[in-house]
Amino acid sequence: MTTISPYHGFPATKQILDRHGKPAFVIRPCYLTPFRAKAVFFTANCLAFVLMLLCFAFLADHSELSGWFWIGAIYAPWLLRPIFQELMSIIFSTSQTLTLTEQTFEARALLVTKPYDRMHPHTFTVLEHDYTRNEQRLHEFQTRQAGQKGKVILKTPIYGESFHLSYTYMGQRNDIMTIYGRKTAWAIQARLLACDEVLNKQAGGGDGYATRPEDQWPDQSGDIPEDD
Repeated sequence: MTTISPYHGFPATKQILDRHGKPAFVIRPCYLTPFRAKAVFFTANCLAFVLMLLCFAFLADHSELSGWFWIGAIYAPWLLRPIFQELMSIIFSTSQTLTLTEQTFEARALLVTKPYDRMHPHTFTVLEHDYTRNEQRLHEFQTRQAGQKGKVILKTPIYGESFHLSYTYMGQRNDIMTIYGRKTAWAIQARLLACDEVLNKQAGGGDGYATRPEDQWPDQSGDIPEDD
C-alpha cells in the first residue's frame, strides 16, 4: 500500500537536487494578502448584487411568475456568495517560490528575490499583522457609534485574520510574505519547518528528520567519497 508523502497537500512542495547533487526543496504556496482578501469580498458582494438585479429585471418582464420567484431572486444570489468568494479567491491569489537547500533559503516573488544564509541560526515564525490592533480599535469605535444610533453592525476582520510569515534570522525579523487566513499561514509555516528539519539532519546538524539512510551519519574528515 502506497503511503501519503509528508510533502503531500498544501502548500505545493517538490523535492529536487541542488547544484551539488544534494536534496533540496521548492515550495510554491498560493495565498491571499489582506488587500487581495478585501478585493475578494468586494467582488463577491458585487457579483451577488448584480445577479440579484438581473433576476429582478427578468421577473419584471415575466409578471406571470409567482411571488416565490421574487423571494428566490432576493435570497438566492446571496446564498451563492460563498461560491463567488471561492472563485474570486482563486483569481486574486498570489504566490511565491521558496527554495531551501543545505546552505541557503531563498524567497522569490514576481520582482523581488530575498536570499538568506541557512547556516546561521534561524526559524520560521508567524506573527500577528502590524495593523491588527488598529483594526480592532477602529471596529470597536464603529460598533459603539452604531449602538448609540440603535443599530447593530458586525465588522469582518481583515488584518485580525492576517499574519506576517517571517524568516527569523539570528533573532531578527525578516518578513517573507503577508498572508490572509490563519490556517493558510500555519500550513505554510509547518511545511517550511518540516523541510528545514530534514535539511538540518542532512547537513549533519544533529536535529531534524532523516529521509535517507546516509543522512543519519554526517560526513567526517577523511571519509572516502562515494562513487556516482
